[in-house]
Amino acid sequence: MSLPERGGRADAASTYEKGRSLLREKRYVEALKVFRGLMPDYRDVRQIIQILEKNLQSEAESHYKTGLSTTVPAISTRRSRSGRRRCA
Repeated sequence: MSLPERGGRADAASTYEKGRSLLREKRYVEALKVFRGLMPDYRDVRQIIQILEKNLQSEAESHYKTGLSTTVPAISTRRSRSGRRRCA
């Protein structure tokens, strides 16, 4: 092996461990950025990225729905005496 390859692997290992540390600290967005900087076939990087993306998407949707339910009042429609719909 040539010296640059060893340095590259050491850098990859260090970066991977940094990503794992961020995961343990529950800093998921930062961890995702770190793992995206690695080759997808390095260790289990591809799987970690997929899981993080899925979980972050799910979390974002949950926050979005919660935000909608607390900021946008429900609109109900009622029929007026003439049979037309009106907003209540």
